[in-house]
Amino acid sequence: MNFNANLQGKMKGSFFDKLSYSLSCEPTIQVLSEDNNLSQYPLFHGEFLCKDLNSKAMMGGVFSLHKDSLNYHGKELGLNPVTVLSLSYSRLSLNPQKTSSVQITKNQSSFELVYPDKKTFDIWMAEFQKFCVLTDFGLRYEIVETREKSKNSNICLIESKMGGKSFAAKVFNKDQWNLSQNFFQKTSLINEIETMRTLNYHRIPKLHEVYETESSICLIMDSFQGSRTLEDHFKKPKWTMTKSMMFSLLKTIAYMASRGIIHRNIKPANIIVEEGSKNIKIVNFSLATFLDSPKGNFRTCGTPGYIAPEIFAHDKTDENCKIYDSRCDVFSAGCIFFQM
Repeated sequence: MNFNANLQGKMKGSFFDKLSYSLSCEPTIQVLSEDNNLSQYPLFHGEFLCKDLNSKAMMGGVFSLHKDSLNYHGKELGLNPVTVLSLSYSRLSLNPQKTSSVQITKNQSSFELVYPDKKTFDIWMAEFQKFCVLTDFGLRYEIVETREKSKNSNICLIESKMGGKSFAAKVFNKDQWNLSQNFFQKTSLINEIETMRTLNYHRIPKLHEVYETESSICLIMDSFQGSRTLEDHFKKPKWTMTKSMMFSLLKTIAYMASRGIIHRNIKPANIIVEEGSKNIKIVNFSLATFLDSPKGNFRTCGTPGYIAPEIFAHDKTDENCKIYDSRCDVFSAGCIFFQM
């Protein structure tokens, strides 16, 4: 399979169209003029021009970003804002000829945002990437090699064309796995994106960007060059290393719990160990879910041998049955400890 071709193809429609998911990210930067009061207007906001490419209407003035909603205020911040669009899973396209503008498309609605200067553009782009899906993979990255092939995805080592930094790319082929129709595959991918965008911890690979082309969806994460899974550690067990790894694993589970997330597939194959060290990273968040999820996707799931009893005992036919909590991840960690 030619992943270079898959990742650089043009796209007509989007896998993410008509999704109602909303991410849990919050804007991290406040852009305020000297006249504005930060305590009165704690929103990420600034002035630029917005063109509706469908109706040809133009809006110029102050826009703000609250969670994933882009809002229009008019001439000054504080007037009753109008929500222009929800940014979650909107497609973001750059025009190399226009260095201070970007096109955002969602459900067939398209807008061009034009910024007064490159600095303002870069600040807003950093925020948009928390919510949007990018489309210009071929302009930004070069695939170095395919590291790992699995039933659902391939892991590739890629290199940035702007700076040469290496990343890992998890590539899903939309046609091969029928992502648009397969509920399990579709929900697993959304789970992985939403939970990883919420997490920011050194024991979990950071999800930097999400890309979509005609045939592929690609998650750009921190690379794990020269790494192996915890399964390899079983061959040469050492108590000091085992103790250190288990301590790191439990701290990472505690962090996920503090963010309201349970992994539900903690097992040796999903724990990466950096070569020549005791450092670990937890990967593969396709079965992860939020503790406050009303239904809890895939209530009964995981890998046999590591699944907690409360997951097996969960009555998936009872909509009122309380979902289990992060202790199921602790049970899985105990199973790993027993093996080590």
